[in-house]
Amino acid sequence: MALSVPLSRPTLRVGGGSAFYVRQHYTLMKYTPVLLALSLFLTACSHHDAEFTKQIPGVWKQELRSSTNTLTIVPDGSFAFSRFTTNADTTFTNAGTWMIRDGGIVLTATTRSGAHPLSLGVLFKADIIHLDDHTWVFKMDDGHTNSFIR
Repeated sequence: MALSVPLSRPTLRVGGGSAFYVRQHYTLMKYTPVLLALSLFLTACSHHDAEFTKQIPGVWKQELRSSTNTLTIVPDGSFAFSRFTTNADTTFTNAGTWMIRDGGIVLTATTRSGAHPLSLGVLFKADIIHLDDHTWVFKMDDGHTNSFIR
């Protein structure tokens, strides 16, 4: 192959390599801002997730008209959710695991007891809107905003 190119014909090397190399470099540069923005977004999410994971353990209460909900979140990743009603026939407890992910919380029930407990599986999935030492405001999948207090 080398013998087929006359020695008198100069070979041009623009950009230090082949056209493939230039196009590959251009493509990488084209998507760099998108990759950087995605990286910053994911870093921000993981930072919030770490903060929420530190802040959320404890006993949270929700006073309703005819019942009180108590959610105990333990740092080891377990939880217990109890509903105490004015009618003792509907008092129950669900327990299971919790996880913070992408700025939200997921509670998965693995056990249940009492009269008419909630079903097993994903019990609660919500985006965390606000969380401090006394108040936790969250938005459910159906769009409703709700809260617990300590």
